[in-house]
Amino acid sequence: MKPLNKTTVEKPEYPVKIMQFGEGNFLRAFVDWMIDKANNDGIMNHGIALVQPIGGGSGEADFSQTG
Repeated sequence: MKPLNKTTVEKPEYPVKIMQFGEGNFLRAFVDWMIDKANNDGIMNHGIALVQPIGGGSGEADFSQTG
């Protein structure tokens, strides 16, 4: 089984219009799922940027994009 990542899964690119702050995995996942569902249904066209407010190993914010 091949790993799932940006190079193995084709997903449309959405313009980043939402910035998420927070550490709560459930809340982030639920909101991201609803935005993904709305994007797939053609209701929205929004990408999400995640910001890590609490410093990790590198001490830098993580601006990963999801879609």
